[in-house]
Amino acid sequence: MKEYELEEVEITGSRAPLTLNEAARMVTVLSRQEIETAPVQSVNDLLKYAVGVDVRQRRDMGIQTDITIRGGTFEQITILLNGININNPQTGHHTTDFPVDIHDIERIEILEGPASRVYGTSAFTGAINIITRTVQENNLSLHISGGQHGFFTGGTSLGYRKKSVTTWVSGRYSRSDGYIRSSDFETQQGYYRGTYTHPDVDISW
Repeated sequence: MKEYELEEVEITGSRAPLTLNEAARMVTVLSRQEIETAPVQSVNDLLKYAVGVDVRQRRDMGIQTDITIRGGTFEQITILLNGININNPQTGHHTTDFPVDIHDIERIEILEGPASRVYGTSAFTGAINIITRTVQENNLSLHISGGQHGFFTGGTSLGYRKKSVTTWVSGRYSRSDGYIRSSDFETQQGYYRGTYTHPDVDISW
């Protein structure tokens, strides 16, 4: 009789009890480091780096973009901001009009496969959850760029922390005359997040 000694096996489980069909999920995370090093100018361009995600945009800078996961349609995914559903109620063509700039994002979590039990019935083929940055220390940033055909984009963000209160405010403006007829655009973005931390409770608004 032969004896075989196997190498150590590490098993990681979920803290929350899940049924068998919910346990196996494909999750891709784009970290803050990957976001900073990626040669992109918008969240839409950033999502192209995720395997299984198809991004089709009609204009530059993510104007009227359709996002699909694993061969589904743009109306079969759910897009969330800090866990809050921001899908456009009328059409999925405007779901990607994100209120946040790419500089505001800490990470992006992409869940592939049916996620309707977690994020609602619209998450038929998957879900994308955008997590914004938290304020660790006071900071102020400004970015400006321009190019041909009247292209200009600029934005600023402010992070402020004092004792139990943190505040993150950001804004962005972009425009272009377009390189061909009917390709011009003008967009404005604004985002605010405030957090009050108490020893017994955490409140965000």
